[in-house]
Amino acid sequence: MNFRALKLTGQAFDLTGERYVTEGKKAKAYGAGLDAGIEFEKAKAKLYKYHTQVENTEQAESHYNLAVKRTGVVEKINEYAEEELDETLEKSRIKAEQAKLQRKSAENKLSELQKQLGEVAS
Repeated sequence: MNFRALKLTGQAFDLTGERYVTEGKKAKAYGAGLDAGIEFEKAKAKLYKYHTQVENTEQAESHYNLAVKRTGVVEKINEYAEEELDETLEKSRIKAEQAKLQRKSAENKLSELQKQLGEVAS
């Protein structure tokens, strides 16, 4: 082999080596891009997780507000039920008082009648 051929062969090997270095850099750059993509997707997943938590919190708040409303309604219903029971009790007391008065009136009339009959019989 002559010197020039040897020199060209050496340059070809250098060029091939340089090509592999460049391909290695290309592969590293591609890998860095993939790593960046993976990190981006992780951040995106965290964003969705955050939005999901926001929705869950809003739903919990909505359930809580509804529970508060239900409690208010139940308390008001109980208040009215107590008033209704008080009124029913008062009506029963009045009816009992009326019955007592009617009984006393009937007893008085009976007593009067007995007096009148006793005077007539004597």
